[in-house]
Amino acid sequence: MVIRIADYTDKQFILDFIDEYWQKNHIFVRWPELFEDYHRNENKINYVIAEEDHKLYGVCGFIYANHKERPDLWLALWKVIPSGSPSLGLDIVRYLHQELNCNILACCGIKKEVKKLYEFLGYKTGTLSHYYRLNEMENYAIATVNHRRIQPYALSETYLEEIKNEEQFRRTIDYSRAVFHSYKPYKDIDYVVRKYFHNIAYQYQVWAIREGNEVVDAILVTKKVEVESGKALRIVDFLGDENKLAQCGAAIDQLLKKNDYEYVDFYEYGLKEETLKDLGMVLKDESDTNIIPNYFEPFVKENIEIHFFSNDLDGFRMFKADGDQERPNFRLDEMRS
Repeated sequence: MVIRIADYTDKQFILDFIDEYWQKNHIFVRWPELFEDYHRNENKINYVIAEEDHKLYGVCGFIYANHKERPDLWLALWKVIPSGSPSLGLDIVRYLHQELNCNILACCGIKKEVKKLYEFLGYKTGTLSHYYRLNEMENYAIATVNHRRIQPYALSETYLEEIKNEEQFRRTIDYSRAVFHSYKPYKDIDYVVRKYFHNIAYQYQVWAIREGNEVVDAILVTKKVEVESGKALRIVDFLGDENKLAQCGAAIDQLLKKNDYEYVDFYEYGLKEETLKDLGMVLKDESDTNIIPNYFEPFVKENIEIHFFSNDLDGFRMFKADGDQERPNFRLDEMRS
């Protein structure tokens, strides 16, 4: 059995494996350009594959958060089939960690039942906290609101300035400053620009969190979702100083009211509870009977937990868009139909 990093010529080899052993007509099979957008790396594909006699027995995708000498990586689709080697799945992950000399190896969106497996491998596991803030509306189409609890937010002069393209981002943000790479994993500027300004599936809104004319120390990323007559705002990523985030509750509430969003929600790990409280957000815990959906392709009106693993939780942050959690399930033409 040979375990190696895939070449670009292995692309169809991997897609055929996904189609047969992971999910028939998977989005990557129906939309190969999306597969390349996530995983092509010049003449390589960011997948570890295990093969023998021209047959694949296992694959494991990954995404670079940065390209440092010791990079931070997100683990993506991971699948093995019977091969006579019961440890093949573990061997693939070990190979990935060692061959690429990872600093951080993490995955957003693992199944609850496999958390013990990752813990056995020496990784730390957890569950993202789910926060939300309701807009004051008579009716809600997306959310199910059994009790409307709207928290006060910390008063501040902080405001949100939308950054609409890569050029404006590079002019506005001094991303070399320590405040943007003092947490784990470090998302470098190429990762941020590619994911949020050149995404082939989604449109994101990138916001500089500003206070007067001060240098920008924090960036918020949101995405609008719509279901029939309802729409909501999702905070999917945050970069920088969380003290600045704590001050923009009024600005976020203004977005809700201006655009008639039912609510804003935020899956996160690593931020202080006090930060979310100052934002005026409520924790979606087991005692909360409201439903704040997570799945929109297709839409499922259920509360969903997002579980994760990481090799290091010291200074670690994770958000909804990390790794391939924001990967679409429909092609652009399917979304529009």
